[in-house]
Formats: sequence, structure tokens, C-alpha cells
Amino acid sequence: MPASRYLIALLGTVCLAGVTRPAAFAEDAPKPAVAPKPPAPPVKPKGPGVAPAVAALQKEYQAYLKDPKANRIRVKSDYFTEHPTPEATPEVIVKALETSVSGGAGTEAYVKWQLLSAIPGKFPDELLKRAINVYHRAPMPSEHPGMDHKGLKKIIHGIKKD
Repeated sequence: MPASRYLIALLGTVCLAGVTRPAAFAEDAPKPAVAPKPPAPPVKPKGPGVAPAVAALQKEYQAYLKDPKANRIRVKSDYFTEHPTPEATPEVIVKALETSVSGGAGTEAYVKWQLLSAIPGKFPDELLKRAINVYHRAPMPSEHPGMDHKGLKKIIHGIKKD
């Protein structure tokens, strides 16, 4: 299960990749000559959305859990680059990231990591706050077993030297 925690941490890293911007760049940025266009109203998704993709990714990960030698999982977040779909808009992807996925923490982390492949570059400004909230709600990675020195010493001292 530690791999799932790392995937969740990766999700957080990807979500925050475009969030911070040094102040020096903000001051040096040229001012736009024309007034910026008002943001377009959010488009309501039509059709099934990304539910078929989520189901396929769940099956992919569950098959890997049953037999890791026979079934491989993706090592890159590339599901939507291999299976492009017009329904996978940033709005739909953020909505899918906000919902939970059945199958355990590992499955959820894997599916959400693959869903991120539908976001080209950064999250749109109007969805950025929601994406950051998804990151904040993600569980923390589990601790490495070797980091519990107190527990390890207890086990070592409890061993009988027969």
C-alpha cells in the first residue's frame, strides 16, 4: 500500500505545480494592452463523462493487484493521451477528482493520477481552488517502517537469545 500513498503525493505535486509564481515575475510581466475577456460560463458536460475511463482504470488496477506478474499498470500518467475523449474537459476531471473511487486507497490514487493526464498543462484559474482542495483532502503517505526506531528497539530487546 505504500505505493498508493506515493501516488497521492504525486497528485498533490501535480496539482500545485502551477500554483506558485515568484513575485519577481509578477512585477516584470507586461500589462495587457486590451481588456481581458470575461471568463466563459462553465460548460455543462454532456454524455457519460469520464465514468467509463474510471471503470477501466479500476479494472486495470484490480487486475494488477490480483496478479502483478501477468498484469502491468501504467508507470506514467498517460491514460487520456492514449484514449482521448472530448468528454474529458477540465471541469469534468476536477469533478471526478472530487468524488471517491471504490476499491481502496491504492485504486483511488491510481485512478485519480491517471485522470490528471486529461488536464493539458495547468489547471484553469477558475478550477484551481477546487483542485487544491482535492489535494488538501488527500490522505498523507504512510510512514516508512524503518522510521519507527522506538518500536524497532522494543522488538530487538524483546528477542530471547536462546
